[in-house]
Amino acid sequence: MIDYECLTHEDEQRVIGFGLFAGIVGAHNTLKTYGEKFNVFHLPAAHQLGSYQALIETYHHTKLPPIKIALTGSGKVAAGMLEIMAHLDIDAVEPKDFLNNNYPYPVYTHLKGASLYAHKENGSFNRNDFHHHPQDYECLFAPYTKVADILMNGIYWDAHIDRLFETSEIAQTDWAISVIGDVTCDENGSVPINLGASTIADPVYGIDRKCFEKVPPFQQTKNTIDVMAVDNLPNELAKDASQYFGAQLMKFILPALIQQEANAIIDRGTMCAEGKLTKPFEYLSDYAYA
Repeated sequence: MIDYECLTHEDEQRVIGFGLFAGIVGAHNTLKTYGEKFNVFHLPAAHQLGSYQALIETYHHTKLPPIKIALTGSGKVAAGMLEIMAHLDIDAVEPKDFLNNNYPYPVYTHLKGASLYAHKENGSFNRNDFHHHPQDYECLFAPYTKVADILMNGIYWDAHIDRLFETSEIAQTDWAISVIGDVTCDENGSVPINLGASTIADPVYGIDRKCFEKVPPFQQTKNTIDVMAVDNLPNELAKDASQYFGAQLMKFILPALIQQEANAIIDRGTMCAEGKLTKPFEYLSDYAYA
């Protein structure tokens, strides 16, 4: 038995999955939300378009205002969000320039690794150590809450990792972010004002910056933050997402299965063999043998 989500490269990046299209649709939805909230541009919903190509074509005559976007993450989700930045010709700037400068055109900065976390004692960042001891690292996102208009969040998160911010911070007078696309969508996770997943039909809810409660979205005020928190984003471009999934499966996995060759990727994703759980999955023993 093989779990496709556990098929990973040596750097722990997933070989196949739907993260890329979660990022693509999530970035689109987040920008759509900003346009609707402030009535400055209009984008159709991805699920109404039918294909990724049709989605891209909607950008040909879209003019964005001079917004600043903070984009987080280093995996497939972030890669999908970066594709949308490229299709819209949004300029990338270095984190320090993002913090210190204003621009007459839309820009984004990509925060990951050392630009997002630092060791609490020495200020360094080691990817392997961070993965094994995330509780030893602090998040560096706070300054970006004061200058970014939009947050597109694509980081992996668990309870041992610092949140990007705490709920109380959104009440501060210098808070700037008015739209958040929590693409990885962990309720009360790295984005603590994610109060639960939304739906494709109703993808956005507002959060009042004073009482921290849900309010109607698309209010033309910075006293509320609109949160896009759909947890099944690839379904909006289901055909393209499925074709991509299949192509990755055929490229990296199917040849080894057909030829019955030893393959480290398949080994890492094999949950059980010959009637027994493999070593990485022995933590499931109580459940499997109950």
